[in-house]
Amino acid sequence: MKCHYAHPKGEEKVLIPECWNVVMSGNIEDCTCPENPHLAYIEQLKKEGKFEQAKEYRRIMNENK
Repeated sequence: MKCHYAHPKGEEKVLIPECWNVVMSGNIEDCTCPENPHLAYIEQLKKEGKFEQAKEYRRIMNENK
């Protein structure tokens, strides 16, 4: 998984670090995680406000592991 932001209900976005660079700096721009096209697509859907579609895509990806 790559560093990303979570959006808990009723709260501001929260940084979820997955690599030590971001843990140490607190800046997502320092991320050194390998790219995952599936997660990038899910994040894109979330940015576009398509939360149900992102949730369904993630469910399908988890079923196919």
